[in-house]
Amino acid sequence: MTPGFPGFSLQPQYALGYTADMLEAGVPVVYAYINTPHRPVSLNPYGYGFPSDPGDYGPGEAHYVQTLKQYDDSFSKFFSRLAKDGAYAGGTCDWAQVENRAALR
Repeated sequence: MTPGFPGFSLQPQYALGYTADMLEAGVPVVYAYINTPHRPVSLNPYGYGFPSDPGDYGPGEAHYVQTLKQYDDSFSKFFSRLAKDGAYAGGTCDWAQVENRAALR
């Protein structure tokens, strides 16, 4: 289980961890917020990403590329965890990204 709730603007491994906890507990519909990867989180007690970076990332910047890799790893672990636990057997995953006005269904 994921201990406590640290607040808003979660990095993906934490937001997806909470989401997986709820799905594994049988919650049928779960909403999650994952912080945007192009913006460093200034208060980051978990050591994730690059919290000391001063501003948003642009395409191809080294820390942006590394952050995207961390996001990819988090999603891979999330779906592997759900498949292992049987919590994502033939379900539907809807993804909406409000900030950039994109949606995947």
